Amino acid sequence: MSCLKGGKKKPLKQLKKQAKEMDEEGKAFKQKQKEEQKKLKELKAKAVGKGLRVTGCSGHVTPPSAPPPPHPHVLRHVLRHVLRHVLRHVLRHVLRHVLRTPVGRRSQGQSGALKSVFRSPKSPYQRLSQWMLDISGDQGVLKDVIREGAGELVMPDASVLVKYSGYLEHMDKPFDSNCFRKTPRLMKLGVDITLYGMELGLLTMRRGELARFLFKPPYAYGTLGCPPLIPPNSTVLFEIELIDFLDSAESDKFCALTAEQQDQFPLQKVLKVAATEREFGNYLFRQNRFYDAKVRYKRALLLLCRRSAPPEEQHLVEAAKLLVLLNLSFTYLKLEHPTRALHYGEQALIIDQKNAKALFRCGQACLLMTEYQKARDFLVRAQKEQPFNHDINNELKKLASGEFQPPDVTSYKDRPSLTTVYFTLQHYRDYTDKEKEMCHRMFAPCDNGSTIGEK
Repeated sequence: MSCLKGGKKKPLKQLKKQAKEMDEEGKAFKQKQKEEQKKLKELKAKAVGKGLRVTGCSGHVTPPSAPPPPHPHVLRHVLRHVLRHVLRHVLRHVLRHVLRTPVGRRSQGQSGALKSVFRSPKSPYQRLSQWMLDISGDQGVLKDVIREGAGELVMPDASVLVKYSGYLEHMDKPFDSNCFRKTPRLMKLGVDITLYGMELGLLTMRRGELARFLFKPPYAYGTLGCPPLIPPNSTVLFEIELIDFLDSAESDKFCALTAEQQDQFPLQKVLKVAATEREFGNYLFRQNRFYDAKVRYKRALLLLCRRSAPPEEQHLVEAAKLLVLLNLSFTYLKLEHPTRALHYGEQALIIDQKNAKALFRCGQACLLMTEYQKARDFLVRAQKEQPFNHDINNELKKLASGEFQPPDVTSYKDRPSLTTVYFTLQHYRDYTDKEKEMCHRMFAPCDNGSTIGEK
């Protein structure tokens, strides 16, 4: 029993003793940990005070790295904000100082400072003029090429075909423009163009060129301007596109000479002048100015008919005459003069008997003159030369089907009697009935494999 009691008491005392020792060790460890944390805090405080960076739990101190650069947008925004704030502050201070100071007591230095603060920037035209080429020599006409052209420069006294738009400063809409026209008007330099600056600018351009010009008041509308559209002393901007030009001055001077003087020039000169007149007529024809086109064509024909050429160069004259005669025939058809159209068409056939265009023009003229058999002969000959020509085949089909109507006889000056009109219409009906039957067989499809014309 004693052994058992002794064995129980001894382990309990040891446990208590060990527990007490462990408590003391724990307190000592906590005290030591508190001291270390205190030292670490002191080290961190010293490092932060010196601008160093502390990393990790151990308090390792590393030198600070360079901060990343700010984003450009952020920097721009900050600078804009700072400048706006500074300028607002400066302007407020200057205005307050000026308003508080009487006018008589303001010094020249204050006035100069005020002018420098409120000095206006350069205008848009002034900034644009810095990059433009001076073509007048006194900064009066400035040019900026937008699209390059090709060929020769515009000749003095030439007739030009241009598209243009004129703008005033600080305005988006043009005060003058011809770009809305389908076919711009042909203008002659020195006659139809009133702006001296535009004439100087056009003389520096080539075909197809697009350029921008600045005209100072002496080269535009002067000191008075053109009220109320153009203010006084206005600098104007023009955008000009040179579509084409004709050297009509040379042809005008040549046509003003006598026949003896014209004979002294070589044949190539005559052909060139005649070609210029024909091109002039073509342009007028495209503008539906048929009478003016006829005048130009006749001038070209007169030059070619009046000039004699050696046999080896006669074909050049005949080729030029053929083009003019065809144009004259077509122009007279547009002017509703079928007799003259037939005359010039037959003159063209004398030069080239198989010319399909001349045969077609003669056929059209005969149709307007109600000479249907003669018209059919011309059209069939034209179809023989060009079987797949759409216009020729359409006229033949209209003539065969009776769709072609005779012209209004009341439009002629010499109105025929009712009897003449009746017999004319009756003859037209009889003719169309015969042509219907014949052309129906001509244009009918061959279903059974038979040839055209076989029953």
